[in-house]
Amino acid sequence: MFDHNTPSEQFGVFESLVALWRVKRGDIGMPSWADFDFYDFKGWHGWIAVQEIVTKPFDLRCRLWGTELTKVLGSDNTGKFFSEYGQGYTENDLAFLTELCRSGSIGMSHGALDRLKEGRKPAAFIDLPLSDDGLAVHHLLTACAESYVQ
Repeated sequence: MFDHNTPSEQFGVFESLVALWRVKRGDIGMPSWADFDFYDFKGWHGWIAVQEIVTKPFDLRCRLWGTELTKVLGSDNTGKFFSEYGQGYTENDLAFLTELCRSGSIGMSHGALDRLKEGRKPAAFIDLPLSDDGLAVHHLLTACAESYVQ
């Protein structure tokens, strides 16, 4: 987990996304999903997901799931709750996301993607908090960089 003021270059391949997130947030704590435009994600189309935070009990509902993620993981999670994603997602993942949303931190993780018929490939993920009011986390913007290890 990283503070909002962590230098963008420390996020490696995600540097441009963190810089964009900071521009969109302006002087408030976190930007809203509505602050972004489709064209903002040039080069990332297909590799991002947007998840809405649901409370009581805590979960995340996927509102957007990129086509490249679908190709790599073999499923489209749009409309599903994180708890329904199935194989490959653990209670530890949910605990990490719960803490990210509680703290409003930027999250970064590394792991392996199970590619269909190709085996496992390293990947990195970033989770950027989004807020409708600038204070509480209402969405997470997640991006995946396949075959990337920091």
